[in-house]
Amino acid sequence: VMALLSAIIITLTKRSGPHIRYKLLSGLLLLFSLIITGIFLYSVNSGFNTITSNSNIAGSSLNNIYYAVGVPQQNTITDILIGFIKLHTDQFVFIWFIVICLKCVQLISGLLSLHKLKKRNILQASEYWNERMKNLATKISITKPVKLLQSSLAKMPMVIGYLKPVILFPAGVLNGLPQNEVEAILLHELAHIKRNDFIINLLQQFVEMIFFFNPAVLWVSSLIKNERENCCDDIAIAVT
Repeated sequence: VMALLSAIIITLTKRSGPHIRYKLLSGLLLLFSLIITGIFLYSVNSGFNTITSNSNIAGSSLNNIYYAVGVPQQNTITDILIGFIKLHTDQFVFIWFIVICLKCVQLISGLLSLHKLKKRNILQASEYWNERMKNLATKISITKPVKLLQSSLAKMPMVIGYLKPVILFPAGVLNGLPQNEVEAILLHELAHIKRNDFIINLLQQFVEMIFFFNPAVLWVSSLIKNERENCCDDIAIAVT
């Protein structure tokens, strides 16, 4: 249902700006997460009753399951699949939990790598570019202090951090590109800071981690990421 609604949103907003699509798709993903959380809490409070019926599932065989829910035994593929899933729920949840743990380790490792990236092999940007960045930040109403650094390890410009954001440029880019291109890149990264995209992206990654098995969630999340970049491009274009 979420994927279908997302397709409708994309179709109806083709002529609209990315800001509208971003808000609608993000709201849809948030609504999905809230509904799933509500279903989970309801299931826990109701003693793990099935969502599709009000009867408790009992028994350790397929015949016992059909008997427990009061449904005549059928040999359709759907019935067999549902019965198999219900019989092996514990195993599925265990596998899901293991994958979640591995993805948590991967996420934490990535955050630590980002933290190290802004500490190792860095160079201070020139006074000119620091002043220019402050002027550009003022133009798009950013009040928090932002640090501009060059890194020999970074492969692309990026924003690291939320409370004390750092814009990291690959070494040589500030002096190797024309001034107007550097300013456009700076504005794009500053737009991420203005929109609080670092923390929002972190929350989005958490949702992706929980629902790693759901292609609809991953697809909608990728759409949101694309629209986020488009929104930042629009802010940069508006200034330049």
